[in-house]
Amino acid sequence: MTGGITIRRHVSRGMCALLVIIVAAALIKSFMIDNGSGRVPLGEITELNQQWAKEIKKNAEGTCWEYVYRIPEGLGENLVFSMENSWAALEVFLDGQEIYAFEDIYREHGNRRHWVELPGDSSGKELSVRITESKKFVDRIMKKPIYLGEKNAIFYRSLSSGFYALIFFFLTLISILVSFFYRISFRADMSKKSLRRMQFLDLFILDVGIWVLTDSQIMQLFTGRTSIVSLVSFVTFLLMPLFIILFVKEMMVYRWKVFDILLGIGSVNTAVILGVYLFRMAPIYQWLFLQHVFIVITIIIILEKSIIEIKKYKNQGIKKVVIGFALLSLCGIVSLILFYSKSPVNYVYFYCLGFFVFMGCLIWAVFDEVYYYVEESAKAKIYRKMIYIDVMTGMENRTAFEKMLGDDVSAEGIAYIVFDNDNLKVINDNCGHQAGDLLLRETAKCIRKVFGKFGRCFRIGGDEFLVMLREMTEDGIKESLDYFDREVDKINKEGKTHIEISYGYFFCEDASMTLNELFEKADANMYLKKRRVKGERRTTYSESSPESDLKKSLE
Repeated sequence: MTGGITIRRHVSRGMCALLVIIVAAALIKSFMIDNGSGRVPLGEITELNQQWAKEIKKNAEGTCWEYVYRIPEGLGENLVFSMENSWAALEVFLDGQEIYAFEDIYREHGNRRHWVELPGDSSGKELSVRITESKKFVDRIMKKPIYLGEKNAIFYRSLSSGFYALIFFFLTLISILVSFFYRISFRADMSKKSLRRMQFLDLFILDVGIWVLTDSQIMQLFTGRTSIVSLVSFVTFLLMPLFIILFVKEMMVYRWKVFDILLGIGSVNTAVILGVYLFRMAPIYQWLFLQHVFIVITIIIILEKSIIEIKKYKNQGIKKVVIGFALLSLCGIVSLILFYSKSPVNYVYFYCLGFFVFMGCLIWAVFDEVYYYVEESAKAKIYRKMIYIDVMTGMENRTAFEKMLGDDVSAEGIAYIVFDNDNLKVINDNCGHQAGDLLLRETAKCIRKVFGKFGRCFRIGGDEFLVMLREMTEDGIKESLDYFDREVDKINKEGKTHIEISYGYFFCEDASMTLNELFEKADANMYLKKRRVKGERRTTYSESSPESDLKKSLE
């Protein structure tokens, strides 16, 4: 039999390997016969950052900066000029004729990439961009990628530059789904504090995912609404420290009042910044420094209290949070430096790296704790189950039986069979308690084999057993007892032990009878049969008896 299973296993593995080889060969063939000509043609694209001729001019608004570029001949049709801009007044000219203008007086449109479609006869003409803003602001704008080329090529370039945000967002969604199903699956085993902790963690992860997505320009490609995208980016950034404070607060052993104070300050700060935006009191980005200051203060306090928790309260779970928070803080400081230094390097990359590591540490910390609670709950369930299980036989024990008798139910349609080993004392006295334990285990094994699939099996005393059967006819009970007798004979012939057992049953057809009364009648019938069998059976334990042989083997 084992050899057959092994052969089938090898055949299955061989079939799987063959299938993998065939699929790989088919993929290689398809790659070789297709040269990729089915892709939408991207066309050419030119980066203009280093190719401008810069001029300084004066107009009614003050100093403006004009950048000029001569479009080469034969560059193609369907040309698009694309550049990134944050709030600055912008005009685009072709041979001195204005073809595009943008102005954001209240600075509410946020960071956006402008798409200027050029006329079909633009080749060879002079393209100029006029920006009215301070020199530092203009320098920052002109360091960001500026493209001239066919529409498909620029769209693909813009999409690929923001692809990191899509990947990050989908990773956060997967993390939240895993956390949600984990929380649902083990909800009964988790404390309320752990559940709240996981909920705040999910909110924080979702908030970070939305912020990264809206802070990139990829949403503009699909919605075209930069104002709402920018506002969502600001709101999620404002809420970020609040969610992390709520999470860390639940991780702490001691109830630190400073976290409640931080939540109050953060809420007021968020309300003030959004109020400024709502009533156009000032551009929203000018108040962003308040949020940065609040984040720095929050980082310092969380790290300080976490260290106290570890040292004073031996809070080991917070260690992982501290590690992640320290790495996030490091990445956040680098990002702030890049942001305020107006570096061309995208500061969000460092935020993403820090958040990715931080979220990993948070998930690690939460799942470690949840695993501990689940493990403890599983142990508790095992202990509770052991209260009702007889360790030697694996049957339900006397406690479980008495609990069942305590149920206020009718005995109608129920049958009890009571069993009693007749020779346990003799075997214990002559062969030792090991032999007696073997007798009980073999008896229980026989009872469970015959009746286990029809009802509940109990060991209710030292050598007494009981079977409760539902919806079985009296003829069925008699047939099962005949089968039981044959199984007993089979065990006795094997010679490991010798079972001599009496049994009696009672089948209840009276709706007024209780389970206790049913047990009394079945027990009485068992003793009637026991006395009758004792009168017929004369068992002599000699040197040649099975018990004596067993005693010798044990010695």
